[in-house]
Amino acid sequence: MEILQKQIKKLVGFWGAFCLFTFSLSAATVVGSEGMLLLHTPAADNIPAGNLYGGGAFVEFGFDPHSAGVKLTASYLYGTEYQQINSGEIVPASHGAFYFAAMLKYNTPIAVKGAGKFGRIMTRILYALNPWFGAGPGFQINSSIRNDSATFQDVSEIAQPGNDFLLEVGGGFHTNIGMVLNYMNVRSSWRNVYFITDIRYTWNLNYVEPVQLSSDDTLFKQFAGYWNLKFGIAYRFASTKEKS
Repeated sequence: MEILQKQIKKLVGFWGAFCLFTFSLSAATVVGSEGMLLLHTPAADNIPAGNLYGGGAFVEFGFDPHSAGVKLTASYLYGTEYQQINSGEIVPASHGAFYFAAMLKYNTPIAVKGAGKFGRIMTRILYALNPWFGAGPGFQINSSIRNDSATFQDVSEIAQPGNDFLLEVGGGFHTNIGMVLNYMNVRSSWRNVYFITDIRYTWNLNYVEPVQLSSDDTLFKQFAGYWNLKFGIAYRFASTKEKS
């Protein structure tokens, strides 16, 4: 019992420290919703290709240029993968998954100095785009991987879908809609509304697990790496000052 209490205290302490760290990164907190597209490219035979579509919500701490932060994402994805079995038949399989990620990010400096009028223009453009880059872990709960091929009618669910640990690197832009409209001489009060662009490359850290069917064919359920594209809208809970 004492060991359990100690473990609980450690867990509470860890999450408390994590929350204090994220909230102290910046007063700017952003929440939003985004759509996702996972582009699976085949890495080898028996490894699926195809796309998963979906979306979800995110919260982001640390948003100002030249500052660190973290972006927490939760989404659900679903789509069809096409898997070539032992260099033979291409078998479609439906795939559903819950996706979670914590991206540690850095908003790049945006001042362009020593270039006169051009530098000022570029600074304003970068300030509106607010580019960032980062890396972090992810976790995917595969809720279903169903074989849709008539060839394998005896297999409706492919064993246990399992869970996957992920590693992601990438970057993107937080485009300030209000600033862009103002630069185009269109008056807008959308100063705290952002269009989100998020491009990542994701590695699956789990071993590619083969699933033996009742026939002599072997079906692989996972893949090595894929592109992760996100587009969405976010709202910032802090005033945004325009760069002059």
